[in-house]
Amino acid sequence: EILEISKVKFSSKSMRKIFFDLLVSAYQYPLGDEKKERELFVLRMNLLKHLGQINDFREFIYNLSNEESFDEWKSWIVKDAFLKLEDEYACEIVEKISSRNISEFWQLSQIFCLLITGREEEALFTSELVRASGLKDKNFYILLDSMFNNSSSNEMDLDNLNLLHIVMMDQLKNTIPPE
Repeated sequence: EILEISKVKFSSKSMRKIFFDLLVSAYQYPLGDEKKERELFVLRMNLLKHLGQINDFREFIYNLSNEESFDEWKSWIVKDAFLKLEDEYACEIVEKISSRNISEFWQLSQIFCLLITGREEEALFTSELVRASGLKDKNFYILLDSMFNNSSSNEMDLDNLNLLHIVMMDQLKNTIPPE
């Protein structure tokens, strides 16, 4: 029933608070129904995030196990750590997850972490492997070339910037474009 109620949009702040308190205080997941357990878990995570409960959301993700099914949530923690200039912490997580997860975010983050931790040769080798595998991220490779002190004459595609690009620009002390 709580899953059905959660689909209702509350315009009242007090109703949102009551619902939030109800949802996050119900620690007992529905027994015997894995689909409902997963739905409630995802609902809680999204609710924490969307209601601005960022510290609770961060702590909840931090306490998740290192199972592959939680990698998407862990990527949020990595992005948050990069933004807070907690590169060492972000790279610890990236190191663990990128060895088993070949998605674009984890592989490009691994290259970035190798580079900022002084492992330039390994970063260059890994970036060539990833590029040869067909992963195309023009902005990432332009920024990576700049980080390797190879000037790039290519212009960045400002319509396709992502958080990792912004973090790389900050590392380079490039001007971050408005918008």
